[in-house]
Amino acid sequence: MKLTGRIFLFFLFSVLIVSCTNPPTELQKAEQLIENKPDLALLLLKNLSPTKYKYDESKALYGLLMTEALDRLKLPLKPDSLLDFSLNYYEKHPDPVRLANCYLYKGRKYKYNFQNDKAISYYMKAMDELKNSTDATIMGRINFDLGDILNLQGEFKSARDKYQLAYHYFNVQGLQTQAFYALLNIGRTYHAAREYKKARLFYAQIHCKAKDSILQGALYQEIGLNFYSSHQPDSAEKYLKKVLNYPYISNNRAIRYYLLASLCFDNGRIDSAFMLASQSFRYNPDIRQREWYRIMANCKFAQGVVKQVPYYMSNYVRLGDSLRKIDAQPKANYI
Repeated sequence: MKLTGRIFLFFLFSVLIVSCTNPPTELQKAEQLIENKPDLALLLLKNLSPTKYKYDESKALYGLLMTEALDRLKLPLKPDSLLDFSLNYYEKHPDPVRLANCYLYKGRKYKYNFQNDKAISYYMKAMDELKNSTDATIMGRINFDLGDILNLQGEFKSARDKYQLAYHYFNVQGLQTQAFYALLNIGRTYHAAREYKKARLFYAQIHCKAKDSILQGALYQEIGLNFYSSHQPDSAEKYLKKVLNYPYISNNRAIRYYLLASLCFDNGRIDSAFMLASQSFRYNPDIRQREWYRIMANCKFAQGVVKQVPYYMSNYVRLGDSLRKIDAQPKANYI
C-alpha cells in the first residue's frame, strides 16, 4: 500500500476514534451550562432525546446531565431509568468523577424520599470514587447532604463538621451561593439543638454573605423561626411577615405560611391561622406537613366545627407513622 493511502487510513481511523470518545457538541454545551445556568442546560436537553444517540457513552452522559439539571432547579429527578442507565454505564466504563456524580444523585433520590440509610450508602460509594480526584464540587455536595441527614438525626456536632467541610469545598470552587447555604445550615444545627442565642449570633455573622434576595429570604426565614422557637412572638412575626414575599426555592414558601399560621394560632387568631395553613398546601409541602394538619385540626376544634377534626387528625396520625419509620433508620454516624 502506498504511503499516502496508509496516512489516509490512519487519519480516518483517528477521526472515528475521536468521534466515538468525544461527547456530541450539544452535550458538551449542556455540561458547560449545568453549574451556573441549569435552566438553559435543561432547555437544551429537553430539545434532545437519548434515543438519538448511537453510542451508549452519549446516552449515559445525557442521563447524568438531565438529572443534574433537574436537581439544580429543585425539580423531581425523573424518570429513574435515565440515571440508572448512566450509573450502570459508568460502573462498567470507569470514569470516577461521572460515576461519583451518579452515586451522588442516586443518593439524593433516596434522601428526598427520607430513605436516609440507602442515601448514605450511595454517598459513601461516591466518596470512594473520588479518593484520587480533586473534584471539590461533588465533595461539597456529598458533605452538605450528610450534614442534612445528621442534623435531622440529632447529631448536631457531626452535622456542623460536615457543613463546614461543604463550605470549604464550595468556597474553593467559588460557588458562593452553595457556600452560603452550608453556613446557614450550621446555624440551623444550633437552632435544632435549642441553642437559640448561638444561632442568632451565627446568623448575624453571615448576614453580609447573603448577596441576593433569595439568600436574604432564606436567612430571614431562619431568624424568624429562631425568634418563634425562643418565645419572642413580636420579633418572630416581624420577620415571618417580611419574608412571605421574598423569592423562595422548593417548599420554602409552604414552610413560611406554616410558621406564620402556627404563630397566629398561638396568639389566638384562629381564622388567620387556618387560612395560612391552608395556603401552605399550594406550595408543595413534604412529609413534614404533618404539623400543618395539627394546626388545622386545632383550628376547627377551636371554631367548634368538630365534624371536620377527624379528617385532619387522621392525616396527622398517618404522616406521624411515616416519620417514625424514618426515625427508626440506622444513624448516619453508625453507618
